[in-house]
Amino acid sequence: SPTTVIVSTHLVYEFESLADHLGVLSNGKLIPQIKTDEPRARLKRYVVGAAGGEASLPQDAVFLVNGSTRERAYTMWGNEQTVAEQFRAAGAELREVRSLSLHEAAVAFLKREAV
Repeated sequence: SPTTVIVSTHLVYEFESLADHLGVLSNGKLIPQIKTDEPRARLKRYVVGAAGGEASLPQDAVFLVNGSTRERAYTMWGNEQTVAEQFRAAGAELREVRSLSLHEAAVAFLKREAV
């Protein structure tokens, strides 16, 4: 029979190899509760040359935007090919796409909730 163990921690990376679900609590509210393979597959960091065109990106998919006048890193939820095409259509130079760790995904969910 399946066993459930609930671990509350800020050190998600310590349990990453053991967890099959991720839940993030913020102010007593469960933000997401998803299988751990979902953020690994659908939450990515896209590094692009800062060429404008941000207004044409789907804002509900943007979690975080960090960067400078030369380069920006977007943390976005969605199909990698679709998101890459949206950047290209917006005139942005896509420089890198990478998956996030569960720790980075949890932080992205918390920061999105705080906005």
